[in-house]
Amino acid sequence: MPTRTHRRPPRRHDRAVHDDETPRVMSSEEKAALIHAHHAARQRHAHPRGWGLGYYVGITASCLVIITGWWMTVGTNLRQSLSDQPDEAAQILQTNLKKFREGFPAKNIETGKQQIKANVDAMKKGYDQAVQEQQAFDAMAKKIQEMTTTSTKSN
Repeated sequence: MPTRTHRRPPRRHDRAVHDDETPRVMSSEEKAALIHAHHAARQRHAHPRGWGLGYYVGITASCLVIITGWWMTVGTNLRQSLSDQPDEAAQILQTNLKKFREGFPAKNIETGKQQIKANVDAMKKGYDQAVQEQQAFDAMAKKIQEMTTTSTKSN
């Protein structure tokens, strides 16, 4: 059975209808007046007029964060594009692409296809050989198992 970890709050004694008053049936006009009065009282406290200072501070801070991040990225890109020295990473990439294009002309692609086909054929042959070896090992294991079962039955 679970136990309580906190105390129960004290009972309220400031009820709208006290125990000594007898309940009565309210007319529809009294109910409407009570509802309107309650709504007006809650409306004053629930929604202050206009936007508060915190709203404007929050919007300003958010805008500053966005503008600062944008300016930092744009500033970095502008500095890189306006600098006299070209980017080293871009130069390395361009030289590697040039070497790659020079190393693979159309005739190398055809020989590459032939090499791939030869490698696939060799792999198929190796697979077939491995399957045959596995079948031979399985047959030997089956014979050994039969020999051990017959020798244990005879004893």
